[in-house]
Amino acid sequence: MSVDETIDRNRRNRGVVRAAVTNVIKSVEAELEKEVSDIEVLQDKLNILVKRETDLQMLDETINGQIKLVELEKEVEHELEYSDSIIRCKGKIRRLIDKHRCSNVDAAVITRQVNNTKLPRIVLDKFGGDIRKFHEFWPSFEAAVHDNPSLTRVEKFNYLRSLLIGDAARAISGLTNENYDKAVEVLKDGFGQKQAVIFAYMNTLLSLQPVRRINDTLGLRNIYDEINNSIRSLESLGIDIDSYGNLLYPILDRRIPVELMLLFNRDQVVKGVKEPVVSDLINFLKGEMEARERSFSERTELIPIAKSNYPLFKKTQTASFNRGGSSATALNVSIGKFCDFCPKETHRNEDCKLSVHDKYKALYDQYKCRRCLRKGHKKKFCNVKGINCKTCGSQSHWEYLCDKGQKPSKNGNISGSSRDVGVNSLFRESMRDTGNRNIIYYQTARANVVGSNKIIRGIRILIDSGSETSFLLESIAEEVGLPTVSIEKLKIHTFGSQAPHLRELERKRVLLKDPNSGSQLECNILVIDKIVGVDVIRIPSKGIASVLGQKGFVLSDQGGEDTEIGLLIGNDLMN
Repeated sequence: MSVDETIDRNRRNRGVVRAAVTNVIKSVEAELEKEVSDIEVLQDKLNILVKRETDLQMLDETINGQIKLVELEKEVEHELEYSDSIIRCKGKIRRLIDKHRCSNVDAAVITRQVNNTKLPRIVLDKFGGDIRKFHEFWPSFEAAVHDNPSLTRVEKFNYLRSLLIGDAARAISGLTNENYDKAVEVLKDGFGQKQAVIFAYMNTLLSLQPVRRINDTLGLRNIYDEINNSIRSLESLGIDIDSYGNLLYPILDRRIPVELMLLFNRDQVVKGVKEPVVSDLINFLKGEMEARERSFSERTELIPIAKSNYPLFKKTQTASFNRGGSSATALNVSIGKFCDFCPKETHRNEDCKLSVHDKYKALYDQYKCRRCLRKGHKKKFCNVKGINCKTCGSQSHWEYLCDKGQKPSKNGNISGSSRDVGVNSLFRESMRDTGNRNIIYYQTARANVVGSNKIIRGIRILIDSGSETSFLLESIAEEVGLPTVSIEKLKIHTFGSQAPHLRELERKRVLLKDPNSGSQLECNILVIDKIVGVDVIRIPSKGIASVLGQKGFVLSDQGGEDTEIGLLIGNDLMN
């Protein structure tokens, strides 16, 4: 191959490379003219330009070494033009890339500064399908997850699915991670319809128990709070009370005492109102309720109830009661078919297995007379004749409410072998609501027992200043794994017995922790299989708790049921 043919071949190759460079430069110029340039595309173009520039330099050097000296000057001028074009294009790309990197660095610094701020952790409540709760759940989820730009749709769907339970979870069970928008639509259509929300709140109000006594302040407060909460919730959805007031008025009319509705209607007549509206009734109810709370809060723990305000009985019962009382035979026919203490059971009163204390508590909860077992009056107003206890002969109760035939408790006082340890037996008749005595509420509290294996067990505590020694139930000590400190011999005097018997009791190291304040107390306490004479100690009623709350007192034992006592604190821990 001759020299001229070689030069011609190299120039053809260079022409192809130069054409490619020109196309790259044009595409870069077009990308730079966009409002938002694609940095990744520009980076690829830059890499291509660098490679083509190297190819051109190699071809230029080869051609310059082959051509004649006369042609060299003109050849170099063309080479410099292409080289300058490439350099200018690379500069534009690099300046834009550097600018983009600087903005990312600033954003990262800002994000890092925000993330370094320690904010309290937000815990979102789960949604189980209650239509009334959806308008509370969705705004919180929307602010924390739905409108969060840093989360992908897959992540949002995972968050949403983790917060749904029950009917709400089943509503989106067939959707995949890519169907986040569809899941939101399903939830809003199924649980966010305004008309369905109104019906849900109406059903809640329909399920409220009617208040029969005009001075049942707790019952009135419960109705008012439920109504007020429902109205506020509906107003937050943009639903005005005027749109459902006609539905709400008859509901309230049937759940408010007749005497109170009479006062309201009389007030409306005096004011010349022909068609009362539900807002007027709610305001009237609020005023009457607050007046009663203010009147009784400073007087007594138990609000007096007028005789005429008791629940209405059947006409046959009322007539018999007003004539001076019914016979015992008629009474057994009317109330002896099923158990009066266990309404859900089908056994008779004499076959009931409940203790006398639990029977009296059941009568109290059902507003029944503790003498004749009828509803509508108290024992002191009862004039039913023919009641006679077969056990003790008393005319104040039936034989299945008599505690004379009960065996005394087998638990007794405990005393040390080397010293006299007086322990209050706590077997007092005042603990039993027999109808002849008032109920006495003992000092109780609640705490957590922390074991050596970090097991935590909640217990009820009885504080008894008449006991010199403290005791913990053996079952609780074994459950949490408390360590033994020592073993002591004690003489135990069983209730009703004359001679004591010797027992060995373990003394355990106990760590008590307040569930509210977190304060702790470590002490050594004797462990026993059953605390002396204590079965179930009653929790103060809601009426007493409400009155104490109005006076600024907070009950330390706020359990929901009368559970057993797990720890008795005596004078050894009080001093």
